[in-house]
Amino acid sequence: MEEKVPEFAMGLAATHGIDRWKQLVTATAAEMTRIAGMPLLTDEVLAKIECPVLLAVGDQDTTAIPEDMLAVSRKLKDAGVLVIPRTRHPFEDIDLDLLITQLTRFWESTGEEE
Repeated sequence: MEEKVPEFAMGLAATHGIDRWKQLVTATAAEMTRIAGMPLLTDEVLAKIECPVLLAVGDQDTTAIPEDMLAVSRKLKDAGVLVIPRTRHPFEDIDLDLLITQLTRFWESTGEEE
């Protein structure tokens, strides 16, 4: 990772600590591999979700891509997809004003605002 994507590695080191980021990457990879072998959100589980759901993804996300979010939303009874412009994964550079506005609209439309 340090050789192939050095800027990303440096960002992880800056965010999580020079002595901890490699351990975090290793643990994350192991967890993702474990989850991929036994996904928790199967089609059957998704079909049982009754509450309104808003799935959010960045348009430049390469981890959770918009097309995948659309596919998942179709398996839910009451779901929408928010594709956030100029946003990568993770959401550290997100336009917070846009996100707050969209979340507020979602909560208002579902009667879940507090």
